[in-house]
Amino acid sequence: MWFSAPAAGTPSGKRGISDRPGSGSAIGEGERADRVSRSPRAAPESGRSAATARDRADPPGGPVRELHRGAGGGEQPGKDGWRALIHWLDQRIGTEQEALAGAVLRAAVAGPLLERFLEMVVAYRLRMFPPTLTRVKHIRIADPAVRNRIGEFPVAVISREARHALSPILWAESRPTRLVRLSAENAVKQVINHPELVAAHYRMLPDLMEHGKVIASVDGRHLTVFHEFAGASYLAVVKQTAANEIYLKTFHKVGARDVPRLLRRSREADVPSTSP
Repeated sequence: MWFSAPAAGTPSGKRGISDRPGSGSAIGEGERADRVSRSPRAAPESGRSAATARDRADPPGGPVRELHRGAGGGEQPGKDGWRALIHWLDQRIGTEQEALAGAVLRAAVAGPLLERFLEMVVAYRLRMFPPTLTRVKHIRIADPAVRNRIGEFPVAVISREARHALSPILWAESRPTRLVRLSAENAVKQVINHPELVAAHYRMLPDLMEHGKVIASVDGRHLTVFHEFAGASYLAVVKQTAANEIYLKTFHKVGARDVPRLLRRSREADVPSTSP
């Protein structure tokens, strides 16, 4: 069923997503939401190595650097900022600049930009939904101003083989893309359904989409991708829209009992794996 956010001002609970994977702790609405998204794996580099890595991934004047500059002035990048980054990436993926685009996307996902996006999502969830709500199928943010302020964030690029498993909408105005976005509404759904996931988990998505095993759906519009990280398996489902855009629908950990079934389905789907 659809779950719409209640009117602004509705009392909400004080529990949010956990501080680190598997901790089970919770935060209050008044605490800084970036505490939620931090983990030892997300610790920034220091000194000259950090500057070198940043310049290599995003040269001066690049999209990530410009977003950092705007956000550093107290502004929230929001939809306009994320949209500029999405447009910049989409114009380069599939061209001779794809390697650069991939590096820039990873810099955005690895740095504070992703944390800032998740901060806005967590704040909205804490403000608008009761703490007893732990499972939803769909979220609809009725207020377009709120939806636009949170925006959508680029999280990964699917492989060329996976793109071929999707059926492009030929009459759509936009060309087929391989960029995966996380919308505000799906991000809120993620926070409600999978509060154990933090920024460190979402930073797995580029590798999951690049190296994971792919299961194509019969309708040609959905892909299920799963991959193992440090002994744990994670699954993501993406969906192609009528505009040929690709959105992350769900992302979560899967149990060991589910892996053999997923492996059988990936072999039956006959989508080449990008793993070496």
